[in-house]
Amino acid sequence: MMSDRELDAAVHLLMGRTWDESRCRVCGWPLADSSDEGCFPDDCCMRPPPARRADETPCYSTNPASAWQLVRDIQELHPGWRFSIVGGDRQMGYIDGSPSKGVDRSRRVAFGWRAEFFGHQDPTQCTGQRHGVGEGQTMPLAIARAALAALSSPLSYTG
Repeated sequence: MMSDRELDAAVHLLMGRTWDESRCRVCGWPLADSSDEGCFPDDCCMRPPPARRADETPCYSTNPASAWQLVRDIQELHPGWRFSIVGGDRQMGYIDGSPSKGVDRSRRVAFGWRAEFFGHQDPTQCTGQRHGVGEGQTMPLAIARAALAALSSPLSYTG
């Protein structure tokens, strides 16, 4: 199983994200002609440097905002695709298997999350074709796994 950062990097690559070399890799501002005018290649003028580099791959698998941006970006790339996510609930275990006897709180376990991209390349179609499913203990992890599965699928390619 790949680590969170390996998953993020794989999804980022499949999204076709590349760095614009006319921008500073540290702060993201356009490069200047000289270091006196601003950022120069290999010399960021921002002091102190930002907490996160501009060229760093977003944390799709751990950051909810990055995960939801990924969903929006995929749906922009594939307008006919829909997205579904369920989870965050907890399964309850009963002492004797019967809900009438009460809930055994010691057997309460996290249910996790399940994310899915589905739909048709043509937005006018409504076939519900599944492109990728991902599961995880957190919502961002499930989204990132579903994105990787959907973007790795031969059905994800346009053209």
